[in-house]
Amino acid sequence: MTRSPTIEIQQDTYDRLNEKAQKKQTTLKGFVNELLLLNLEKDEFLSKYAPMIQYIGITDNKITLRDSKKNQLTDVFKKNNSLYCTLDDSTDCIHIHYVLALPELGKI
Repeated sequence: MTRSPTIEIQQDTYDRLNEKAQKKQTTLKGFVNELLLLNLEKDEFLSKYAPMIQYIGITDNKITLRDSKKNQLTDVFKKNNSLYCTLDDSTDCIHIHYVLALPELGKI
């Protein structure tokens, strides 16, 4: 019998994951594997959709990205109930679309 690899997670994270798995009436193992796979697929999609954009970080109410094609940083933040990109001076650009796929969006 082959042994499955194991990982260690924090107790509070485990508890939250377990609670969500129970609500979805699935096993914790299945739920965590689905989350991890979705995250990997999202990263693969973003690297193909916008390979020139890199997530830098989040501070206060803005997400900072690096655009290697334009060789500049940009901030995306909420403005008048819309997302706004400082680099393109726009509410609809590739940077906004990139941010919409990030889980960090919920923090701003």
